Amino acid sequence: MAPAPYTSAMAITLTSVAPPGAVERVRTWFTERPRMADAALSVALMVVLGWMIQAEQGGFRVPDTLAYVCAFALGALLMLRRSFPLLVLFLSLVILLAYSSLGYPNIGLGIPLAPALYSAAERHRLRWPVTIVGLLLFLIFAAGLAAAYVRETDTHLLSLFIYTLAPEIALMAAVIALGDSLRSRRELAERSARVIEATAQQERALAQAVAATERADIARELHDTLGHQTTVISMHTDVAAEALPHKPEAAQRALSVIADTSRQMMSQLRDTVQTLREHEVRPPLLSIRALETTVFANSPLEIDADIAVPHQYQHNVEAAAYRIVQEALTNTAKHSTAGTVQVQIRPQGSSLEVKVCDPGPPRGQLGSISSGMGILGMKERVAALGGTLEAGPKDLGFQVRALLPVSAESWQKEAAPA
Repeated sequence: MAPAPYTSAMAITLTSVAPPGAVERVRTWFTERPRMADAALSVALMVVLGWMIQAEQGGFRVPDTLAYVCAFALGALLMLRRSFPLLVLFLSLVILLAYSSLGYPNIGLGIPLAPALYSAAERHRLRWPVTIVGLLLFLIFAAGLAAAYVRETDTHLLSLFIYTLAPEIALMAAVIALGDSLRSRRELAERSARVIEATAQQERALAQAVAATERADIARELHDTLGHQTTVISMHTDVAAEALPHKPEAAQRALSVIADTSRQMMSQLRDTVQTLREHEVRPPLLSIRALETTVFANSPLEIDADIAVPHQYQHNVEAAAYRIVQEALTNTAKHSTAGTVQVQIRPQGSSLEVKVCDPGPPRGQLGSISSGMGILGMKERVAALGGTLEAGPKDLGFQVRALLPVSAESWQKEAAPA
């Protein structure tokens, strides 16, 4: 669940009067108890609105019980903000308009609506909060025009907006931006988690495929070797049994064959058992051709791939290209708003060029993209092969370009299909 609004502001205020450890404990306590956080926020809003009503600033009607009931209702609605954020925002707006229309003392727009606007932005993007704020401002402007027309007086609408409504608009815009920022961070974390989980699942699937292939190879070996030897032993056993009474020499020769074959079987069985006991499943063999069925297939991004690789290169070259593309796409998912990424892999003279480019724009500072461990890992992989890597902003987006040295001797002949 989302944290209560104003958590950061409260933490900053508390820092000046309490040790950092105490602030962190308070924040953790409220985070683990969302209902208590909502109750505290509800009571705080009631107290603030009650104090503003009691001050009797503005308005033309003396506050009565109904005015305080409106303040209580605005605070009580916050207990539902996590489950029904849009309903809470709509009802808060209705109560605020009803309160203002009755001529009670001024309580502003930003403070009564701030928690509801935050909750709606944190759960439902910007459309509803911005629409409601725009509708509210339009109603205020229309009411001001109507008052000026009816009373035939100058209400100074420009001054009203600049000096009276500007702080209210700034506060509402700030809480909407805060809610939308937290929602974006949560979605980014979920998106990154999906990318990581998809990659992990693919790695496990590839490892399982390798293990299955190895098991099939072992089964074929056992069938072709031990099966044949078992047949030889069975046949010579029959020969020895038939020849033993009348042809002992033939029986002896058959028994010798059985003994030799049995020793060979035992030797092969020992080798097989030792191999199985000492064997560890090798990491999946990474290749450029596997990108489409692994990284691309599970990526939340749309991949515009241009891969023209006429040869299969050494495993370290293929693995480096695979990992560079994988890491670049992960960085794009984390740091860019782009939905489509261009991936290009093709020979470039005596090198293999790997290029990944997203059109952007970035979610935050570009420096946070280029200074992470992912870029460092790419550079280390490329440097180990004697190549070069360039990673940095391009237009509004970000581009990773690597040149991996290859040669004709590094090409591996593809095995003929069985």
